[in-house]
Amino acid sequence: MAKNRITYTLDCARATAARLHAWAATVEHIDALDLDLQGFELRLVPQVDDLLDAKVARVIVGTHSHLVHATLRAHFASRGWREVWAVPFQTKRCQEHVKLFLRGAYRTPDAPERFDWKALLQATGDNASDPCTHSTPRGPVAHWDGELILDNPRFVNVSAGFSFADASIKYDLLL
Repeated sequence: MAKNRITYTLDCARATAARLHAWAATVEHIDALDLDLQGFELRLVPQVDDLLDAKVARVIVGTHSHLVHATLRAHFASRGWREVWAVPFQTKRCQEHVKLFLRGAYRTPDAPERFDWKALLQATGDNASDPCTHSTPRGPVAHWDGELILDNPRFVNVSAGFSFADASIKYDLLL
């Protein structure tokens, strides 16, 4: 397939360490790898540590439980990766509110408008004990799954730092 003069392939088969290693062997470097493994994270990530450390500059991991989120945070930290962004897996209460006000069940007496941010914020707030939204420079973000974005110290100057508050790309972060 091709889009915007970029040729790519789409592989929708189950992710395995062998398949990821085989694909990675066909490229010299991976700028960003997005892993959304629906609960398989703790089984796959440790099996591909060598590949991640050798070739991947940034990993984006969807986390699908509080245990997965905490375990992967510790795992990558122990390997020297820098955490750029971490949003924990949401509580059931938050998931119910996000579903009601942002993902559907709209045009009902309870939620007449889809994407009703005002109602979501009124129902959940943005407090540290159980935040259902997270403030960013671009406005609130509501998550369902957790997410980790991590930079590899082999490719990115992790001591210089990068955050989502940055308004521009810092080119000097690349090694």
